[in-house]
Parts: sequence; structure tokens; C-alpha cells
Amino acid sequence: MSGKLFRQLENCNLERAACILIRGFKGKIVRKEVAKSLNLFTNIPCPETAINFYYEFPEALVIMFGANGASRLREEEEWISVFNDNLKRVSLIHDYLLNEAI
Repeated sequence: MSGKLFRQLENCNLERAACILIRGFKGKIVRKEVAKSLNLFTNIPCPETAINFYYEFPEALVIMFGANGASRLREEEEWISVFNDNLKRVSLIHDYLLNEAI
């Protein structure tokens, strides 16, 4: 099932799903494993982390598949912009550590 699920999740808007899940879980108390996998998915919204989160919280799959709508909220646009900026910074730090750090 993981292979088929992975292929389906590749076609989902996982950044939007992450934003929706952040709003949905805000202020909620959840199991430690759910919180860890949610944190991983929202920081790196990709099929691998989505599957990891699905195993801890199967109900999230509906949100992931349903997040393909064309319209985005301003909050989502801002979150995605910040995420992309942070990803660029992390990439620069990673490159520096690999190539220039002593």
C-alpha cells in the first residue's frame, strides 16, 4: 500500500495540507508520536513525511487528499513563502558546512 499511497501523495498539495493541519491542531493536546510526526510533516511537507504522519494519525489522509483546491488563503501563501525562504537558508548553511567549513 505504501507505494500506491506514495504515488497518490506526490500529486497532492502537501504544503497546503500542512498549513491546514497546523491550524487544525493549534492548541490541541495530542500524543507525543503524533506531535513529532506532525512537526516533521509541517517542516518538510513531502510524500515520505506525509506517510509517516498518516501512520500516526490516519485521519490526516482526508485532509492531504482534499488540499488540492486551487484557491489559497493568504496565511497559506505566507507560510509557504516563509518555508521556501527557510529552505533556501538551510541549503546555504548546508553547502557552507560541506564545502567551506574547517
